Amino acid sequence: YSYNHTDGNWNRGYYPPEDPRIEPLNSRTPLHTASVLLSTKPTENSLMALSHYYMDHVEWLEGFSDKNSGRTNYTRTDIKLSNTFTLDTYSEVELSLIVQNVFDKEYETFGTYGEADEVLEDIYPDVESPLFVGPAQPRMVSLNVKAKF
Repeated sequence: YSYNHTDGNWNRGYYPPEDPRIEPLNSRTPLHTASVLLSTKPTENSLMALSHYYMDHVEWLEGFSDKNSGRTNYTRTDIKLSNTFTLDTYSEVELSLIVQNVFDKEYETFGTYGEADEVLEDIYPDVESPLFVGPAQPRMVSLNVKAKF
């Protein structure tokens, strides 16, 4: 868990303190972030793990100050199931199934300032703003093999 209280101002142009272009930074970092990992070994060779992540509302600068750049809070849950098979004294193989963003929640990751209509037009044909964020990956399932000889 993390509690972040930011107290300061953003003054990119070195303006006098009363200038309206100077903005407080208190909403530019998430106030609360948290992560939890639960894991268990049902058998000597297997592992089950559940990870959960939370990030509070934040207004990223994203290349320039924009009071409308707020990102809502989000949660994400991941699961990992794995089993290790011993082949001989020196060799083993681990198979694991990982599911990220189990509940397929939509959220945004840190973005950038650029030509969103050119970069994202195939995915999001309606995008017009030069300010855009990277959409988080949807549910992703992977099967991994790790061999040790």
